[in-house]
This record gives sequence, structure tokens and C-alpha cells, in this order.
Amino acid sequence: MDLDMALRFPGECTEGVARGDEFEPCDMPAVAVRMDVEHGTYPVCARHARAPMISLLSVISAARVDEAQVRASLAAEFDVLAAKLTVAIERTTDVNARSICRDRRAQMATAAQMVRGGGML
Repeated sequence: MDLDMALRFPGECTEGVARGDEFEPCDMPAVAVRMDVEHGTYPVCARHARAPMISLLSVISAARVDEAQVRASLAAEFDVLAAKLTVAIERTTDVNARSICRDRRAQMATAAQMVRGGGML
């Protein structure tokens, strides 16, 4: 799903549980949009917003303005998240936590670069 589609149908979380061959959707109200480098963009509920997220309200509000402004706003939010992860890396002594934060920071930097470069919307 691309960002345009996520904004047109933001009502329900698109996460779910797979049991055997059956998929049971979450169907909770969406509160954020996950912009995953590997899996694309899709709305998620508060329960499934486990990674750094940009609120759905921010994205919808931003979508009402010029695309260049949307890209700048989203890239800035990714930059802020990356900066917060840098602080977390500096403050933690746990090797695993540092590794996870570094991975997430790289994802945020990649996402910001993709948004600025014309991709991901």
C-alpha cells in the first residue's frame, strides 16, 4: 500500500494474525502510518505502533498541502526520530539495545532520504 492509499482508507489497522492458512485482521482504529522500507506504507492501531511512528493526523494534515511541503515535513520527522535514537545509543550500555537503535536509526535515515528523493509517497 502506498501513502496515498493509506490516507484514503486510514480507518482500520491493517495488521493481523495469521493462523495456519487464515488471516485474522486487527480491525482496530488506525492512529499512525507505518512507513516501512521493506513492506511499504500502511495504517496501524496503537497496539501495532511498536516502532517509531508518525501520527496519522500529522500525515493527513500534511497531505492537504503541497507535496514538497509534505515531503519536507515527513523527512524532518524522520530526522527527529533518528536524532532521538542517536541519544538512546549514547545513553545505553546494553549492547543489544544499541544494535537495535542503530538499525532503527539507519531505517529512519533511509526513509528520510527516500522521502526527500521523491520516493515513498
